[in-house]
Amino acid sequence: MTEIKPLLIRAIEQGAAHGVLIGESAAYVRQKFDASTPIEIDVRALHALPQPGCSRLEVTTRQKDVLEKTKRDDKELVYQLSYCHDGRFPDKR
Repeated sequence: MTEIKPLLIRAIEQGAAHGVLIGESAAYVRQKFDASTPIEIDVRALHALPQPGCSRLEVTTRQKDVLEKTKRDDKELVYQLSYCHDGRFPDKR
């Protein structure tokens, strides 16, 4: 998967989605953190939003053996965002 959008849409439809980042984005992250391991992405729907087809999502990215500040360790980043099935961000209300 070269971008995260298909996972966001699948999580809205099915409640959760999983993938591995590839392509230029993955190459950039691997180079930045001197790691050759896969970049895994999990997305889960937290709850539907008032706008039809929109949900609050939690995204978790993981990569093993990442070099940061002269130490190697497994890293995980968790963040939330609101997203709609049609590929847009919902209007703020």
